[in-house]
Amino acid sequence: MIWQIAFWVSFLAILHSYVLYPLILGIIARRRKDNSECFVPGDNLPFVSVIMSVHNEEIVISEKLKSIFHSGYPDQRLEVLVGSDGSTDKTNDKLHVWANESEALRFFAFSERQGKPSVINKLRDEAMGEILIFTDANVMFTRDTIFELVKHFRNPRVGLVGANIGNERIDPSGISRQEWTFISREIRMKYLEGRIWGTMIGAFGGCFAMRNEDYRPVPAGFAVDDFYLTMKVAETGKKCILAMKALCVENVQNQLSEEFRRKIRISSGNFQNLRTFYRMLWPPYRGLAFSFSWLLSEAIGSFLFGIKSV
Repeated sequence: MIWQIAFWVSFLAILHSYVLYPLILGIIARRRKDNSECFVPGDNLPFVSVIMSVHNEEIVISEKLKSIFHSGYPDQRLEVLVGSDGSTDKTNDKLHVWANESEALRFFAFSERQGKPSVINKLRDEAMGEILIFTDANVMFTRDTIFELVKHFRNPRVGLVGANIGNERIDPSGISRQEWTFISREIRMKYLEGRIWGTMIGAFGGCFAMRNEDYRPVPAGFAVDDFYLTMKVAETGKKCILAMKALCVENVQNQLSEEFRRKIRISSGNFQNLRTFYRMLWPPYRGLAFSFSWLLSEAIGSFLFGIKSV
């Protein structure tokens, strides 16, 4: 009887997450419009701080910095803060070269591993920008990524803007096709949540922007810092949206073992966030609570189904 209950609870939770919830979002979104109160080229744009925690990223760090500095955002309105979290390869050497050549880049080398939350907390304390953009080393910007993120902050009701993600590699020998299908679905749902209620649940951690004034330090040991920051902005009543035109590029994982480890980290972080933000599930008629309940359904369904499978 216990296993039967666990099976049906997990089945219904997964059905809600993967069928009912996306269907409801698609229907409601037809009558809603995207944020239209935006900056346009030529406006006095806000100063932006791009924040990045890196560890052993010698292969991609130069390409990443080029994608930032070759964007269309005004150079005089941009700074980049990079914290090397105990890197042991040539990442620090390359960052020292970049820092010597660019006044806009500030490099902080941490000799001991501290974890991403600790690094971004310290970098944020050094940031001078009105708008903060958090990004990962392996996520490449396109020419318009920064502007398409920042333009939405002309609307004072917008507190956080997530980026869209593109993929340039599909390898049929691994899981990249399946993973890209999953990510594309997640992006679409986050976009619709933001369009309908301004309650995008969890920005894509590889690239998102928020107001400096709304930043709250991420607690040590928090597994999913991007979700924590998104929910902290949502607590203020400001809108969290996804900008489809703010495109960046990341090659999705193709190895099942690596992706499995990443999913474990995200799943544990989901329960961590549920424990922290459970009060936001009430009252249930609010858009934020309805969006958050989707994450709850997905986490519970996956957890119970996993136990039943074992």
